[in-house]
Amino acid sequence: MKQTLRFSVPVFLFFSLLCATQLLADAPAEVDAAPPANDDCVNAISLTVNTDLACGIVLNATTVDATASVPAIGGCSSSADDDVWFKFVATGSSHRIKISGAANRMVLQAFSGVCGSLVSLVCNDPFSPNIEQQLNGLTAGSTYYIRVYSRENLVYGTFTICIGTPPPAPANDDCAGAIALTVNTDLNCGVALSTSTSGGTPSNPAIPGCSSSPDEDVWYTFVATGPSHRIKVIGTVHRMVLQVFSGTCGSLVSLACNDPFSPNIEVQLNGLTAGTTYYIRVYTRENLVYDNFTICIGTPPPAPPNDECANATLLTVNPDLNCGTVLAATTAGGLQSQPGCTATADDDVWFKFVATAPSHRVRVTGISLWSVLQPFSG
Repeated sequence: MKQTLRFSVPVFLFFSLLCATQLLADAPAEVDAAPPANDDCVNAISLTVNTDLACGIVLNATTVDATASVPAIGGCSSSADDDVWFKFVATGSSHRIKISGAANRMVLQAFSGVCGSLVSLVCNDPFSPNIEQQLNGLTAGSTYYIRVYSRENLVYGTFTICIGTPPPAPANDDCAGAIALTVNTDLNCGVALSTSTSGGTPSNPAIPGCSSSPDEDVWYTFVATGPSHRIKVIGTVHRMVLQVFSGTCGSLVSLACNDPFSPNIEVQLNGLTAGTTYYIRVYTRENLVYDNFTICIGTPPPAPPNDECANATLLTVNPDLNCGTVLAATTAGGLQSQPGCTATADDDVWFKFVATAPSHRVRVTGISLWSVLQPFSG
């Protein structure tokens, strides 16, 4: 005979609870991970200050299991939910912080003051796992604090950090220390100055009127000997920026800014006043990059008689297309008189002719560079 076993509901619940209790007893206990030692400002890790920018001494660090500082510290971007702390004692007025090797985008914030009463000096959130931040205007012997965290929320990362020391600031780091340049009598630049932006720091207060970041600008002056001079910056590896001013330090007026996406620059200044001092600042377009270069001031030839429309040179009209009568001409010393039809008409010269028929052909030959020709009536 077939027998059937029947269990009541209370018995079933008893065995279910017993099994659940046994599973919990067998499960390993969870242990909260400890945050890193430098999770808070008061336990900031002391960093060794390197004597140069090579960063021979670095520290391997991490934000793994770090927590947000309490109370929260403002002055920077994104979510500082895993910030860790470092400190260093300045040995000079400028130091550079480098963070590298991280897999995630990192944020760096530097402070003066003491824990509980910090003053934010800078926040660098470069959308990159690597950060390079220079601090200027520091006080030797003072302690500065750094906090680092990953930009993404609830994401940890490992990285290396170091403190470097840039070269000493050059004598012409500020406008007041600008180096006087010799003005050459021609464009050959027989007298040029070999110089560098090494150790340069940003002008303070900041001077507007040009592009990119002038974080290592250096300064020069020259005294105009005529209405036109040409500035040449050559021999660099990186893209350079050149800005020219009239006026005096503290009250400068920007005359020109040249940012040609090139390591070499050539700028002609016109309308200058002989005997007047003009200022030049030069810097690399890339952030926190130094470069060596040469700079010179040249003098273009005098403007030709036909530099302006009113003094256009009269051309002879040939009776055929053989051009038996031609004129040898030059743009040397020419200055721009009005906007051109294309390109830059910075050396335009003028000619005129009297038509003898409904059609004439103008021919320009013998030029080594591309030339532009624009006819006018009127």
